[in-house]
Amino acid sequence: MANAKGVDVSHWQTLSDWSTTGLSFVIVKASEGTTKDAMYTKHVAKGRAAGLVVGAYAFNRDDVDMDAQVKTFAEASAGADLFFIDVEGQYAFTQAQTAAFINKFRALTGKHIGLYHSASGYFDAGQDYDWVAHWGVTEPSRSWDFHQYRGSPLDLDQYNGTEAALQAFVSRLNGGDVPTLTAYLPGYTAVVGVGARIRTEPTLTATVIRTTTKAETWTITGWAKGEPYNNDTQWLCRWYNNRWEYTHAVNVTSGPNAPTCPPPTETECKVFSDAAYQTGKTEGYAEGHAAGYSEGFIAGESEGYDKGVVAGYNDGVTDGYNTGKADGIVEGTDLEQERIKDVLGLE
Repeated sequence: MANAKGVDVSHWQTLSDWSTTGLSFVIVKASEGTTKDAMYTKHVAKGRAAGLVVGAYAFNRDDVDMDAQVKTFAEASAGADLFFIDVEGQYAFTQAQTAAFINKFRALTGKHIGLYHSASGYFDAGQDYDWVAHWGVTEPSRSWDFHQYRGSPLDLDQYNGTEAALQAFVSRLNGGDVPTLTAYLPGYTAVVGVGARIRTEPTLTATVIRTTTKAETWTITGWAKGEPYNNDTQWLCRWYNNRWEYTHAVNVTSGPNAPTCPPPTETECKVFSDAAYQTGKTEGYAEGHAAGYSEGFIAGESEGYDKGVVAGYNDGVTDGYNTGKADGIVEGTDLEQERIKDVLGLE
């Protein structure tokens, strides 16, 4: 299914510079430093009239007071569906400054906020979702939620999912219903958010009990059964920022009143992670050994043949020269002795 398409615009574009046809969202510049974008209200109105998801972004300025920037952006972008901090340009924020802006914006508004930055040098500043600029490619070279894939003459973007998925994403960020996601076996990577529903098997539906406020990628590392869980419990664990983070999903067998289970401990997470490591190590060794042996044999055979030809040729030339020289001396000596005998009339 096709990804939802969008554009991002600012005071550099007029309303006639972009069409809403075929679009699912528009991201509009709301402020730069402490200056509100002159076209923000008009671009937003056009997007709302077409039923598009509307995002707002602040263009960073490290030469302007941070609190004032956050306040300006919060006031200008009030009512938007999505929020971003755009980090680029002559006065680009550092990673620490970006994190400070994000934290101040959250504290002031209670809203989630994403980060716009180029794929080259993209960093984690604690943002809730990622808007990655990587032009001329189908998708960025790193994980992404939004992708700016063209920069001229009009910035073109896509969401990492369908229009329905985008609507659900926005709803989740604003406290609404969450879509059903799909997960399968330990080792499968799933993106989960607060309250997300995970279908683990055709007959088993599970609900995420706890995770961070950010929609993130987690790897399913194992299953647990029996006490004290009482139900089949799916653990999603990861090692991040030098600590274990986890969520878990509980088999829903009796509607909304399904029992909840305590989250796994760090030790339990580590057990599954260690097991996964050992499995990967064993399988990787076996595959690598077989592939390496096969490739090494072929390469060695070819290289050995080539070197053998060269060495054989060189040895042959040397041996032939030495043998021929020795034989020639002997034969030449014999012939000379016979000639002398003939000259002297000797027998």
